[in-house]
Amino acid sequence: MKKNIIVVYLMIIGIFASCNKDMELEFTSPNFSTPFIGQINSQGVEFSSEIYELGKLGIEEYGFMYSTDPNPRPENAETISAQGSPSRRFTLIGNHSLQENKTYYVVAYLKSSRGYTFSESTEFDSRGSKGFTISSIEFPEPLYFLDTIKVSGTGFSRFKENYLVTISNTIEVEVFETNEHGFKFLLPHEFDYINNVFSEKELRLGVKVFDKSSSIKKAFSFQKPTFNLQNPRTYNFNEEAIVTGTFLYSAKDYPLYIDEEGNEKQLLPNYISNDTIAMILPSDLNSTNPTIKFTIRGEEYNLNNLFLVNPTELKENQSFSIKANDVFKVFGTNFNIFYPNKLLINDRIPLTDLFYASEINESSINLQTFDFTYFKDQALELGREFEISAKSLGVISKNKIKITLTDPIVPYLKLPRRFEDELYVLQFEEKNYLMYDNIIQQINHQNKTISALNLNIPNTIGLGNLFVQYIDNGRAILGSSTLSFPQTISRTYIFDSKTNSISRLADFPSSAGIFLGTTFMNGKLTADISYHNGKPNQYTEKWQFDLAKNEWEKLGETSNTSAYISFNDNGETYAFKSTLLNSVQLVKLDPSSGDWINVSGEINNTFFSYRSNIIYLDGSPSLLTNNGMLLQFDPFTKELNIRTFPNLFSYYYRTNLKTIFERNNKVYFVDDSGYILEIDLDLL
Repeated sequence: MKKNIIVVYLMIIGIFASCNKDMELEFTSPNFSTPFIGQINSQGVEFSSEIYELGKLGIEEYGFMYSTDPNPRPENAETISAQGSPSRRFTLIGNHSLQENKTYYVVAYLKSSRGYTFSESTEFDSRGSKGFTISSIEFPEPLYFLDTIKVSGTGFSRFKENYLVTISNTIEVEVFETNEHGFKFLLPHEFDYINNVFSEKELRLGVKVFDKSSSIKKAFSFQKPTFNLQNPRTYNFNEEAIVTGTFLYSAKDYPLYIDEEGNEKQLLPNYISNDTIAMILPSDLNSTNPTIKFTIRGEEYNLNNLFLVNPTELKENQSFSIKANDVFKVFGTNFNIFYPNKLLINDRIPLTDLFYASEINESSINLQTFDFTYFKDQALELGREFEISAKSLGVISKNKIKITLTDPIVPYLKLPRRFEDELYVLQFEEKNYLMYDNIIQQINHQNKTISALNLNIPNTIGLGNLFVQYIDNGRAILGSSTLSFPQTISRTYIFDSKTNSISRLADFPSSAGIFLGTTFMNGKLTADISYHNGKPNQYTEKWQFDLAKNEWEKLGETSNTSAYISFNDNGETYAFKSTLLNSVQLVKLDPSSGDWINVSGEINNTFFSYRSNIIYLDGSPSLLTNNGMLLQFDPFTKELNIRTFPNLFSYYYRTNLKTIFERNNKVYFVDDSGYILEIDLDLL
């Protein structure tokens, strides 16, 4: 007779003192054999047990437990069972949860109201099993996240670690309440990520227990969201705006909003639950009562009256005088801490094109201008005086901040390309022109554009590359030659700024030398031209062009070897003359002798570039030199005044002095990057 093990599970309610001492619980344990192993194949194993004695308590259930543990018990074993009391011998088939080529242990058991009685275990080697069968899947209708889904059938495992359950082969779920008749799981929020699941409306479940797999599918309906749209609350930007309702959860699709430009943008909620969506609001919502678009489980909801929003406003009467890289603090109400604040220059240019914002809180923002040296493109439309406004919810702030730039040099206009030394700027009162190669382009100051003139000049000719001499009535004579070296052709043109036209005059009859300078008096242009021409030393010839006769005439040789730039004042001709010793001197022309008479002493350690431009500041003919010295002729005293700006032409503003011009008492020049820059000399 085999030894049987009795395991009794008791629930002790209490001990009662009134019990009779002679009351005794009569109990005789059942007696039955260790399991006999019958047929073993890929469908399972046949187990049998002989009953020797059933005992005096009624048997409610009998069967076998098997496990890879040598001591199979309810907590570690699979079960095959039958209800009621067995006959003298009972046989059952273990047809599930058996893995091929594994060693298992099996016990027979009887279960009464007092608990389990187990046999000793028997060992066997498995060849696999038939597995489980799914008969049904049950869930609430309509379905929602975290609802319990029940899968029923036969031959399931009692242990959840033996399961792999997936939805649409995408999401793995955790099972619970597992037994041989099925299992349960909660519909996860990730169900929302499955493509087309809410349009197809079919739950597809894949189940795997050990090496056995099966699937089942079932149509479903899903809960529809509702939104509370009554009595919307008003929020500031930095508050968490709350949307309430029912069945709101959506893991896949974030809400969208329409910005001020009509673009759809995404909102990133701080929190989403079944009844709440919380979010921080951006400044570029298009309205104080914005439309928010929710896509929840494949359906779109475009809603207003979810909440109202207060716009940003600037503090009144703010004004600042600043330079590039200065930091200053602007004040207002309801600045956005979490999203960009849309600040504008003159209500149209994004402030971020030229300013860096930092230390942002609800009532103030620190602003710092970019360095105009590096950010010339962005600064072109800025101007020296402008206003800052705030735009939020599609509304421009009522109050504006007045800004005055005190940088002495700011970008003014970007040219079509970079230039080396070939560019010259023509200036006629309010008109300015870029001249290079065979091209003249007009600068349109009103809209800051450049337009080319149709002049029909051969592309081999460089206009004005010998000299430029301004005459009367908005005209200039342009000494021009071939672009290639040596300059074999010397042509003379006259440009009329009133008609934007050019005419060819008589060609220069000799070979082109270096034109040291020109003057114009009484309809005649006089030029000093330096030559070598094989002679031992450099020599200079003086030539004259009679505009009325359209003739060139050689006047003879001259001792002058210095370059000069001339200007006329009340019928007299003056010039800034450059010497070979890096000095500049103001001189006056003696019309009888044609010689230059010194007006000032030599100004040492300064010089000007060949064919630099004369500019007129407050009516005074003026010349800027290479090292930032401004020489001004006083038309009343006939004396030379000197102002120095040692930092005017730094490395970043390497300057071609042929491009300097004046407009509205401001000085302009072209830098080596192809930009026209504006100088306010009073700010230097």
